[in-house]
Amino acid sequence: MRDIVPKRALDIGCAVGRSTFELASGFLDVVGIDYSHGFIKTCDVLKQNGKMEYEITTEGVLTSRHEAVISANIVSHIGMFSGQLQIIALLT
Repeated sequence: MRDIVPKRALDIGCAVGRSTFELASGFLDVVGIDYSHGFIKTCDVLKQNGKMEYEITTEGVLTSRHEAVISANIVSHIGMFSGQLQIIALLT
């Protein structure tokens, strides 16, 4: 019996792509879809840079800066298959 190699995955409602990036480590072709253009823009930044800085309001006018980072093993895999990782914003 042959081993079945997964080829394609679809992440519906991918938000900022956390599951989509994880799927990219095990599939040859991954598509993430979401209604939020803001989520998709964030996901594209993470795909291109492997990280993203952001600022949140903690209280009143006080803010704190943070950084979201994709793990190195996933970033290296995405680098190998960047043409196959697609993130799509659905327009309503």
